[in-house]
Amino acid sequence: MNERIKENPPTKKSTSFLASMPNEKKRKRPPCDAQWCLDNINDLSVKSFATAFSMADRVYAHARYKNILAKYAPNEHKKRLLEEHAIWKRSMDEQVFWKDMKRKAALRTTEATCSEVVNTMFTSDAQNLLDSIEASAHQASPTATAETTPGPALAETPEAASSTTPLSSTKQEDARGNEGRDNSRQWALGGTKMANLFKQYRHEIKSQAANKSSFHAECDLQEILALSNILFLAPGQHSDLKMQVFGCQVVDSLCRTAVAQFMDNQNVDFSMEEAGHLAAIVDKVQTGEMSAVDTQVELLLAAKNMVPTKAAVTRGVANLVVKLPLREIVDMDSLGETEMQATYIDPVLAPLFSNPAQNVVLRWANKNEEITDIRPDAVISTVIQSKYGRPLGFGEVKPGNSSTDKHSLCMDTMRLAVLSKDMIGHYGQDTCFAFQVDGFRVSFFMIMQPRQDLYLMVEVATTRFPSSLDTLDVLTTRKNLCTLARVSSCFWKNSGESSIAPLTPARKLPISTLYQMIDKSHHKTVGTTSRY
Repeated sequence: MNERIKENPPTKKSTSFLASMPNEKKRKRPPCDAQWCLDNINDLSVKSFATAFSMADRVYAHARYKNILAKYAPNEHKKRLLEEHAIWKRSMDEQVFWKDMKRKAALRTTEATCSEVVNTMFTSDAQNLLDSIEASAHQASPTATAETTPGPALAETPEAASSTTPLSSTKQEDARGNEGRDNSRQWALGGTKMANLFKQYRHEIKSQAANKSSFHAECDLQEILALSNILFLAPGQHSDLKMQVFGCQVVDSLCRTAVAQFMDNQNVDFSMEEAGHLAAIVDKVQTGEMSAVDTQVELLLAAKNMVPTKAAVTRGVANLVVKLPLREIVDMDSLGETEMQATYIDPVLAPLFSNPAQNVVLRWANKNEEITDIRPDAVISTVIQSKYGRPLGFGEVKPGNSSTDKHSLCMDTMRLAVLSKDMIGHYGQDTCFAFQVDGFRVSFFMIMQPRQDLYLMVEVATTRFPSSLDTLDVLTTRKNLCTLARVSSCFWKNSGESSIAPLTPARKLPISTLYQMIDKSHHKTVGTTSRY
């Protein structure tokens, strides 16, 4: 009987007893990061440790590394590693390394936040190619579509190609109301699929970003905006990479077509007689034949007999007559943003973009918008009863003196682009208006969303405002009068609420993420060949 008892296996009770034995007899496995350090103990450094585990938090990485050394590192290596860590922590290489790690973390966030990734792009392009081959095989004879008809007509769908509006996605009600169809729509210009080119453009940017320590706002603005799904277009101001991907002819044609959509209202142009009459009135005050007040009255009387858009431009000229100094202020550094706004800019822009009768006002609020943490200098707002409603546009102002450089101007452009994009997504609007002031040069933009994962920011016009009463005649040329009239018409024509279902907004990329990708230093010799 005793022999049988000895041969029996241990009971459950004896098994649990073994499990409760002291820890000295059971060895605990170190955490994975500590084990990695032990496996690489001979070549270990905080730099290799942070790189291996993609750490962007400098404080946490240093603390975790020292904790692992104190707890797990063998004594023969511990002292050496701690000394090397202390020396490297005080070096210049340490600062450069953590800056690069933050940049890589920002790129990873961008990749996760933006709607298109490389694998999706390849899959989509392959599927589009198969679809086009299959469609071609079933065609008995060629037919005219948006992708086969030559010319600059720009459309998202073949149905939209027959519309009179070049960028007419906002007019296709059934296409906008179906999100599933939206993903398959093609945005084409003369047979070139712009959406696919934009994906390729963003892919090239991400490939270049992997080899860069940071972006420079002075020369990389358009690529930074593309990472936020914004295609920036300005006549003659295309980046080298954009022209390389799209082709110079295609991107120029796209820009001209986009500008023409918003600025083709020739009905508001001043006639030669009207422009000549205004120029004659201004000449009288410049030569001293008429006082400033009398000149203002004459201009207002002339505006009384004009259509509203022309009248708004004329009232702007009348406002400048009593606002501008007689002579140009030579010391530009004495001019601040507030004086630039009040004396030179608001007198012209307020009549163009404000109409209390329609509950729309131009405000120089300099307050954070509720949809974002960006604080624009100016907001064009609707008024609902006794409070401000949805914004219709935004503005940024720089005085154009020694405190203004290209870095600060490009950062303003980026803020306008991101703010306008967020506003379109938040309020479900078709477009957003923006203007940017650099001294006496004023640029106007329209931002629109032709498809879910793509926004266009187009510079529709740029002009110079007078700096004194002596130079007021630069504004009364027929070209400048017509430009301001068309810009005002463009704003009012596109400021109404959308009557159709809005597109689903692209994923929001916080502007703080873009800030992390941009070098904070200013480079006067970088990006001198273009304004953006």
